[in-house]
Amino acid sequence: MIQSATGAKDFAFAAASWALAVEYVDDLQREPRDPLLGGVRRLPKTVVDACRDLAAHLRKAHSHLYERTARETEEALAEEVKHAKAEDLGKIDTFECRYVVKDRMGITGARWSLAGGEAVLRLRALKASGDFDDYWAFHRAREFERNHQALYAHGQVPATATASRERRKALLHLVP
Repeated sequence: MIQSATGAKDFAFAAASWALAVEYVDDLQREPRDPLLGGVRRLPKTVVDACRDLAAHLRKAHSHLYERTARETEEALAEEVKHAKAEDLGKIDTFECRYVVKDRMGITGARWSLAGGEAVLRLRALKASGDFDDYWAFHRAREFERNHQALYAHGQVPATATASRERRKALLHLVP
């Protein structure tokens, strides 16, 4: 029996992390590269189903624990996750906390290229990690340089009226 609150929290984290890793491997469309995940494919279906149920429950009922666990589990499996591409992932993107890939790529009538799917995943990862605003500032600066500054002598663009920050943010909508 677990003797302390800290021990119980550590146990809960370990169980949740294991469930997320099992869900990730079960949904993966290729064999995992990380040797730590190699045996997951041999787990009985009942164990895999229980891990999927636990991950789904955490996403719905304990989102804070889920997000922390997903972030830390992803860090622990960084080499594995680094090699994941849109075509490798199934319906559940475990570490981004979203049902994204096949739902988006498989929309009837939609024309998603692999590059477009990768771009959507990267933007969603930036949003989920809280780094989107920094990325967007960087992106806008590069767009300005490429599309405006490069066209004027000595890179001096004539002054124009600028939109307010709130107005600019209102123009960009990312679907959660």
